[in-house]
Amino acid sequence: MVAALAACLAASHALADLRGDYRFENDLTSSAGTLPALTPIGPGQATFHSEIVEGTEVTVYEFPTDNGLQIAPLTAMAKNTYSIFMLFRLDHVSGSSRLIDFKGGTSDCGLYVVDGAPVIRCGESGTQSMCANTWVQVVVTRARNDNFRVYVNGREVLAYVDAADDTTLTADELRFFRDNECTAPCGEESGGAVARILIYDNVLRPNFIEALVVQDCGDLNSSGTITASDALGALKAAVGSGCCQIEFCDVTDPPGVAASDALAILKAAVDEGVELSCN
Repeated sequence: MVAALAACLAASHALADLRGDYRFENDLTSSAGTLPALTPIGPGQATFHSEIVEGTEVTVYEFPTDNGLQIAPLTAMAKNTYSIFMLFRLDHVSGSSRLIDFKGGTSDCGLYVVDGAPVIRCGESGTQSMCANTWVQVVVTRARNDNFRVYVNGREVLAYVDAADDTTLTADELRFFRDNECTAPCGEESGGAVARILIYDNVLRPNFIEALVVQDCGDLNSSGTITASDALGALKAAVGSGCCQIEFCDVTDPPGVAASDALAILKAAVDEGVELSCN
């Protein structure tokens, strides 16, 4: 992912608009831009450790349920136009778990994952696209004309006009993974890990977002190699006993995950000359 990102930045105007690049290399500082370091929020203790993400061993930041991260203040950051890139995994995606809080903990509105689908509370719902304990790229963009979009693994899955300004950054604070503060039990959170967060003050182009995806078709485990375990994961998803991100496991026609996808992935794993192409 690092190499793909560097190539994309070099080939576009995005570098000039990069306000924060958080790599979690045993600290929470940004390696670029004007934004300050992330700070932990919540009662638990987070840790750094190494993990294979998109085929590369990197340091990630693992956080427990009820914990998250915040950026404050949003130095020189536009409040109504931005792009946010996140590479993370969650312990669970059933029920409702907060991904981004745009209002500094003061509002229930924001970006959640609800039963695997991205949802803007107070806005719109996207299509199911995330699995528990699986690394995923999520990009959100907001334009000055109030158009808000969510991409999962390079594919647009949610788009709507935020006329109510539920996604503007009015609190001069941006929070990740922790729900808003409330007196009643909230519980809309999941533990997990994060490997990268990027903040821009412009709207990234769809082709740029798509180019950030480096995980290979058929590589369900994000290990960098297609193996029999990937085929087994696709088979479990096909019979309804598991979950796979359709961007990587739907490798045959017609669209949808079926036993034929698992067979094709298995043939690719044992090097039978099968070239996979995800729908």
